[in-house]
Amino acid sequence: MSQDRAALERFEHVPFRVELELGRIVVDVQTMLRLAEGDVLRTGQRVGSGMRVLAGGVHLGAADMISINNRAAARITSIAALPNRGGQRGDL
Repeated sequence: MSQDRAALERFEHVPFRVELELGRIVVDVQTMLRLAEGDVLRTGQRVGSGMRVLAGGVHLGAADMISINNRAAARITSIAALPNRGGQRGDL
């Protein structure tokens, strides 16, 4: 086991927010002001489309959007390498 992995294991039960970025769209202010509950903003993506996986704004990998029991889900397709910060032992 690498020293980096061992250093991180002490945090393995700390929860953090993971974001799945399916797409981005641009809308004007007039459109935003007219939005109501139940309105739909289309991203142009389809089920099966790729998306970015982020945690704390850091790119962690990629996933495909899938449907499981009529609910949206993400299947991880790749994991990005963690950046090497070049710190001293014990630094995170």
